[in-house]
Amino acid sequence: MRSTSAASARFLLDGAGELELVEALPLVVDRVLDLGCGDGRLLELILAARPDAVEGIGVDNSQPMIGLARNRFGEDRRATIREHDLVNPLPDLGRFDAVVSGFAIHHLTHERKQALFGEVVDVLQPGGVFANLEVVQCATAELHAEFGRRIERPGGDPEDVLAEVEAQLGWMRAAGLEQVELQLALAWFRVTCRQQSTTGVALKRCSAGLRTAERVGLAWALRLASCATAGALRASRAGVATPLS
Repeated sequence: MRSTSAASARFLLDGAGELELVEALPLVVDRVLDLGCGDGRLLELILAARPDAVEGIGVDNSQPMIGLARNRFGEDRRATIREHDLVNPLPDLGRFDAVVSGFAIHHLTHERKQALFGEVVDVLQPGGVFANLEVVQCATAELHAEFGRRIERPGGDPEDVLAEVEAQLGWMRAAGLEQVELQLALAWFRVTCRQQSTTGVALKRCSAGLRTAERVGLAWALRLASCATAGALRASRAGVATPLS
């Protein structure tokens, strides 16, 4: 069983990532699609943050999760939860101002990830945004092992098919998305300070007072600082002029 500290750390990281994902969305969202919606938590946050939204559709392949999501929304007619396995092409659901996903796409093969990104482009309105809150591959086996130790999941999850951030950003660009970036990395990382050894790379900005060789921290990065627990990978469809932070 996981310790309270590990569970609390993961909860805080997930929550911060969800908030960052919501911030990445357009100010006006009429329709939103949640890929792998689980119990509906992320879709609920988005509909609350965009109260003028007309419709939110969540898809998932787990009957228990579908039941939880439908119970969460109750009589809210804006929300529709549908059964769909992301290993298969997306059904015809119309066009969306935003497509989101939270900790779901990393279960797919790399080939299916790339195909799904193309399908996301097809369903996005011009100027729409795709935001993916995700677990990613660590830069080295040693960092991956350390990450597993810190969240008390040694060896990782056998269902994970993780890809590095740079590869996924490239796949999004190849699919036709623009303004592609890692908006936020919530990471377990080591960073160089003075003469200490380095494993962090390309930090754009890190939390104030970061002086130790190893700590849990918050980093803004255009590249993966090391092993991200939650990264809001944002991409916009061609024709949009979204500001980059």
